[in-house]
Amino acid sequence: MASRGADRSIVFTDGASKGNPGAGGWGAITITPDDMVTEIGGASPHTTNNKMELSGAIAALEAIADVAGPVTIYTDSTYLIQGITQWVWAWRKRGWRTATGGDVLNRDLWERLSALPWEQPSGQRWAPASAPRLVRSSARLWAPKSARRSAPASRARQPSSGSVSD
Repeated sequence: MASRGADRSIVFTDGASKGNPGAGGWGAITITPDDMVTEIGGASPHTTNNKMELSGAIAALEAIADVAGPVTIYTDSTYLIQGITQWVWAWRKRGWRTATGGDVLNRDLWERLSALPWEQPSGQRWAPASAPRLVRSSARLWAPKSARRSAPASRARQPSSGSVSD
């Protein structure tokens, strides 16, 4: 079961690509403090898995940008978790260069993500161990569906009658 305080939004996100690079998509589910559930997804005909992981998190946070309160992100992406909690701050200090002096890959996406409001460092969680199966599965289903689409999509649901659980 995912638990949150009454003032906390939750984001579940996943991204994927068929080939790396290849056609890809991302999916995200947002749950706001008033229990409004929204599913969103998007795609790119030529992308990488990492770009899709970042795009899902960015789109979800942008979708709830006007909702007050902290946000917890659930993801299965080590790249996303380590990037936003460990690497991005050093990249900024070094002028968006890696520790070895190279260009930061996906800099445009990292800049967008790091500018969005969410609670850090406890604002992300490893999805497989802690996210409800139903929500994880739904986000993972959006990624391949979105890879077949050319435009982002969304589906909003009315507030739920209870908590999100397995």
